[in-house]
Amino acid sequence: RHQPVPIGIADPWNRGDFIGVIGLADGAVASSGQDQPRLHIQGQPIGHLLDVWTGWPIEAALASVTVVAPTALEADVWSTVLFVMDRESGMALLHTASSLQACWITSDPAGVDWWMTEGFPLLDDVKESRETNES
Repeated sequence: RHQPVPIGIADPWNRGDFIGVIGLADGAVASSGQDQPRLHIQGQPIGHLLDVWTGWPIEAALASVTVVAPTALEADVWSTVLFVMDRESGMALLHTASSLQACWITSDPAGVDWWMTEGFPLLDDVKESRETNES
C-alpha cells in the first residue's frame, strides 16, 4: 500500500478553489458535474450531461459527484452514473458496490452541502459544509 496522495475536490462555485481534500493511496478518482457549461442558448447555460429519456441536458440538484474506485475507468463511469441519478438512489446502489466510495455536492450556490459514503477518504474540508451527512 502506498502513502495517500492529497487530491483537491473542486469547488463548483469558485473555479480554482477546493472544497475539500481526499487522500488517495490506491485506485483512482473522478468527478462529474454541470458546473462548467461550455454552451449558452438564449442566455441559459447548457450542460454536457444528457437525460437519456429526453435527450436534453440534465437539470440536476447536484453540482458534482466525486467517486473513488479501483480504476480510472470505473471512477469516471460511476461519477457520471451517480450524477444523473438522485442521491438517495445512488447511495442505495453503492451499497452493492463495496469497492466504490462517493461524495455528492449540492448545487446551491448559497452554501455547500455534501453527503458521502462512510469510507470516502476525506482528509480535510477546506470550506465548511452547512451539513455533512455520512451514509
